[in-house]
Amino acid sequence: MGHAQRETESAPRLLAVDDDEDFLQFLKDGLEVYGYDVTTCKSGSDAIRRILGTSWDLVVSDYRMPGTDGKSLFRLVQSAWVHADISPHRQLGG
Repeated sequence: MGHAQRETESAPRLLAVDDDEDFLQFLKDGLEVYGYDVTTCKSGSDAIRRILGTSWDLVVSDYRMPGTDGKSLFRLVQSAWVHADISPHRQLGG
């Protein structure tokens, strides 16, 4: 079973990464209403530690962050989860 797949039927695990704490809380609150188990990280480097140590169903990341940005984080996830279905999406505008 790949890293992105779960062995149990528990709530889908989502890792949200953004340097904007207010947005992270907004995202966490909104997704938990729909049954997601949301963990937040305020930096790409913190996310890397969590990604390498745990299995996630979904990782959502800001693209522009100081230090380890979303692009670097995407590359790490792509290399760590070779068999995962990975699809980068970028917000257009702003």
